[in-house]
Amino acid sequence: MPYYLIVALQVYCIYHLYKHTNNYYWIFAILFLPVLGSLVYLFTHVIRQRDVAKVQDEITTIIHPTKKVNGLKQKLQFLDTFSNRVALADAYFEIKDYANAVDHYTEAIKGNFDNDYYVIQQLIASHFHRNNFKAVVDYAHKIQKEVNFETSKGQYFFALALEETGQSELADTEFRKVDKRYSNYAERLALAKFLVKKSKVNDAKEILNEISIEAQYMNKHNRRLHRTTIKQVHEVLQTL
Repeated sequence: MPYYLIVALQVYCIYHLYKHTNNYYWIFAILFLPVLGSLVYLFTHVIRQRDVAKVQDEITTIIHPTKKVNGLKQKLQFLDTFSNRVALADAYFEIKDYANAVDHYTEAIKGNFDNDYYVIQQLIASHFHRNNFKAVVDYAHKIQKEVNFETSKGQYFFALALEETGQSELADTEFRKVDKRYSNYAERLALAKFLVKKSKVNDAKEILNEISIEAQYMNKHNRRLHRTTIKQVHEVLQTL
């Protein structure tokens, strides 16, 4: 097998292992038995017959992140449709090119798609990552009454953006909506820090103690997944 393919295979396996928080002893097999270790990992943790094309796409994205963008740009030039433009915007978003993502998401919702929930959520996230907090607030108002908005990442960005734009009381109201038991751990930690900043220490302690108790009943996978947040929760509690 050519050297660059072996390296690509190793990179993909380690990326998948990290992303899915599998047992880290696989790293040694992948690094010290490059071909055998990587192939065994693929067939035991990744590949089902229907997943092969997806795996190939993910490897391509890791090794050559702009290749997907270039392919979608050509597709859009050939046929300028809503779905093709959103796909291109998503590709830019994936590689953290938020400026181009904003341009294409904005273009996509002109005309008949001006209230598309998914695209507006993506615009909220893209503008937040660019520190365009006023735009975050403006777009959030467009979908604020949607049923799923309160449980979305967009709602969390909305609360943070309200604070950044000096709307502290509204930020408090919106921020508290992320306080959902047995979920939203990172967001609830951020809420607690926000409440401490606003001298609402007792409210913050209550949220942090709830997370700490919930952490005791997590399975191993979730504990690994949220270990950084749980550690920070205990650190903040010790300072209060």
